[in-house]
Amino acid sequence: MTESDLGTTSIETGLKELEALIKKISADRPDWNEADTRFQFIDPFITDCLGWPRYEMKLERRQDNAYTDYELGSPRATIWEAKREGVYFELPANPSQRSIGSLKSIMSLDENAASAIKQVQSYCSARGTPVAVVCNGHQLIAFLASRQDGQSPLEGLCIFINGHEQFIKEFPLLWQNLSPAGIKERRIIRLLTTGAESGVPKKLSSYLLHYPSFRYKSDMQSSLRTVAELLIEDVVKTAEVEAQFYKECYCESGALARDALVSRQILAARYSALFAPTESAPKLTPVKPAKDELALTPEIMAEALSRRPIVLIGDVGVGKTSFLKHLMYVSAFDEFQRAIYVYIDLGSQAALEHDLKDFILAEIERQLLDRYNVDVNESHFVKGVYNREIELFRAGIFGGLYESNKVEYDKRLLEFLHGKIQKKAEHLRSSIQHIVAGRNKQVVLMVDNADQRNIDVQQEAFIIAQNFSQQWRAAVFITVRPQTFHQSKRAGTFAAYPQKVFTEV
Repeated sequence: MTESDLGTTSIETGLKELEALIKKISADRPDWNEADTRFQFIDPFITDCLGWPRYEMKLERRQDNAYTDYELGSPRATIWEAKREGVYFELPANPSQRSIGSLKSIMSLDENAASAIKQVQSYCSARGTPVAVVCNGHQLIAFLASRQDGQSPLEGLCIFINGHEQFIKEFPLLWQNLSPAGIKERRIIRLLTTGAESGVPKKLSSYLLHYPSFRYKSDMQSSLRTVAELLIEDVVKTAEVEAQFYKECYCESGALARDALVSRQILAARYSALFAPTESAPKLTPVKPAKDELALTPEIMAEALSRRPIVLIGDVGVGKTSFLKHLMYVSAFDEFQRAIYVYIDLGSQAALEHDLKDFILAEIERQLLDRYNVDVNESHFVKGVYNREIELFRAGIFGGLYESNKVEYDKRLLEFLHGKIQKKAEHLRSSIQHIVAGRNKQVVLMVDNADQRNIDVQQEAFIIAQNFSQQWRAAVFITVRPQTFHQSKRAGTFAAYPQKVFTEV
């Protein structure tokens, strides 16, 4: 990390600088104006105590005839608004000296504070800056000036400090949230949105010395590795023995394996909901001993019947692919026999493809032909899919040609159906719905190994999966990495859609 990431001081050093600064200015407390307050207290507090390098500070920046006092960070991450020491903020009664409170309460209590808060919030909003700070030399209010969780910035929480004694007492909190490192790690955003400094925990490997490391293998280790590379790794990719492998060799462990029964219940519930209630519903048989049986709760039923993808979260190599294959061949075998299912590998299989959507549609078309002997472009099949549209076509402007000029009518009809086929996504959707209606089978789409691609591909794959869930009424499974899931939730890609999430932790 660079100096601007880490800052120029530590908590310990910054606290010593703060104590010395307060001791110095406490000896003589004149009536400072705003410039004095900035020069005597706020400037050294930002640089010497919080550790902001001076080249990361911009002063008196103008935009739309408005000047900011301090803009910190490159790119700009925090805006500070300075007030003269004589501008006192009437803060809420706080006998327990809590440092996190309601911004709305502070604004309702004091007009000076409300005016300063609205002023700096407007600066941040206009300049795309997330964190705002107001300081008058002995009081400080820090809050989120722009949010992405649906809450108004002026109705959230804030950090507020009242007096130099509390500045010293709560300096670790201020340093953790307002220093360059704290801003870089978005600590204040987590603190003021969740009420706690939580985040994705570090991997255990990050605590191990010399990780990863290499050592010479023994002869036995080398031999076992060779056997594994020649036999075990390739046997899973052999279609003739793949199902047998997952039946006999799959080891049920971890959170994903515990979710196998839930997945089966979701598929069974969706199947029951798609077809006539007079048909017998699938029998739910636990795939584990009775003591581990999971009941089909109303919450799971609601999840099952809604149109959303099922997201499998886990790092590369934790077993998401094995979970999906075991679900197909063992734990939900009966449900898959009553389904039209398509398994799409976005790993090595799609590595050279540029258009992800075209690749997925082509795979669906290919697997329908290979697995179910359905040619979606075959003449009789196409006429069956669009039987209703053909009836409407005959009743339309070209219908008179059916009796007077059958050759011309057939030509026009062929052009009409060709136009339908050319819209591949819509044609496949209509084809699958035709198969579902004719064979009483639900549709299951598995988009696997998306987590082996970059984040843009993973997000695009998720949006495509969401589209399939809503418009194709398909049960869709998709795999992503934890980092992608959390990053996309913050960016809004995953947050915009509800999902059922399974994780391997």
